Amino acid sequence: MKNWIFLAFASILFNCKSSTQISQLQFENDLFTLFDIVLVENENPDKNTLYYFFGSNLDSTNIYYELVDGYNNQYLLYLTRRPFLDIDLQSYLIDGDTILGTKHDIYSKAMNQPWFEMYRTCLAYYLQSKGITIQDYELAEPVIVKGDELIKIASRFFYIYTYDEEKGFGGKVCGGINPYMREGLVINPLVEAHAFESLVQLVVQDKSIHNYFSSVLIPELNERFSELNGSHDQLIQLAKEYTYDYYESDSDFREKMISQYHNKKSSLPFKIVE
Repeated sequence: MKNWIFLAFASILFNCKSSTQISQLQFENDLFTLFDIVLVENENPDKNTLYYFFGSNLDSTNIYYELVDGYNNQYLLYLTRRPFLDIDLQSYLIDGDTILGTKHDIYSKAMNQPWFEMYRTCLAYYLQSKGITIQDYELAEPVIVKGDELIKIASRFFYIYTYDEEKGFGGKVCGGINPYMREGLVINPLVEAHAFESLVQLVVQDKSIHNYFSSVLIPELNERFSELNGSHDQLIQLAKEYTYDYYESDSDFREKMISQYHNKKSSLPFKIVE
């Protein structure tokens, strides 16, 4: 068993919503416990696999349940999973180690990532929105973000990724594996995560968003660009830029995204200004 500060006390994901203050130790334990590593074993031990989860197995009495239930988990899940694109989880499969020890090793690595302080700040803001403060913890001032930045980021989730002479353009609403997210865009990771969660929720709640993208906008791209001379990459570039511009200037899409922000702003560590 690894020597770790979190083993000095049992990690507490507290269930009592009447509390108004928690200790820093409890808060740090919660950060650790919400982060989870699961080992999927194979008949061939060489093919065992580690997976990362956030906030799994919480019941409805837990203070963090609302944060991670259903589509509400996308905000922090998106923010916290990003560094694991650069961390080889499989390299932490150590013979003779426990899964808890492996979790400690990976968490220790994660704590040195720049995103980790944002993770801590996000949870502190969430607790504040529930009327819970952390003893001797100074909450960071909210980051000021322009509405245009939020919409510009959100437009990048409408992802045009392929072109075929017979089938035309192919696209999807995508945030997980999207190489276009950083093209010409200075991203605030907190706003990016919120934009992703808001868009996921909007697509689930309002089918017209995805239907318009797939049934109206993509056929329009086919009509505008498929007859132009150019390579597939050039046509895809034209189509995706047109898509970005469309959603950046669409007032209805903007109104829906800003409304999503106002629904959650008390728990967000940034402030949108128009």
